[in-house]
Order: sequence, then C-alpha cells, then structure tokens
Amino acid sequence: LIDFPQMVSVSHANAAEYFERDVQCVRTFFERRFRADVSDFPVFEQVLQHQSGERPLDVLVEASGFSREHASS
Repeated sequence: LIDFPQMVSVSHANAAEYFERDVQCVRTFFERRFRADVSDFPVFEQVLQHQSGERPLDVLVEASGFSREHASS
C-alpha cells in the first residue's frame, strides 16, 4: 500500500509535476531496494485518460482542493 497524503486535484496547476515527482520517488525506491527494473510506469496524461466521466478521479479519491460542492456540479 502506498499512501500519498499530499495528493491534490488533477486540475491543480502543479498536479502533473507532483505526480511525476512521486512516481519517480517510488521507482527510485524499488530500483535501489529491490534492484527492480521499473521501466513501465504511469505518466500523468495516462491517468487523465482513464478518468470516468460519471465519477472523476478527484471525486473518487476526495482529492485535496476538490470539495463536495465540485462533485455535485
């Protein structure tokens, strides 16, 4: 289980930067600790493509900066 407590809305101005930084940190950990080949990893654009129109990612995970008011609109 990986916990990302600093997660922000995918519409946040720095969302892509934060996502890429966090993915790189996880990759580095597994490469160093387990000598894992982490050549297949998600990129921010892929995450956006997999969002459901009915239940956007921000709503599903209750992202920081994304209130219940946004969910109902």
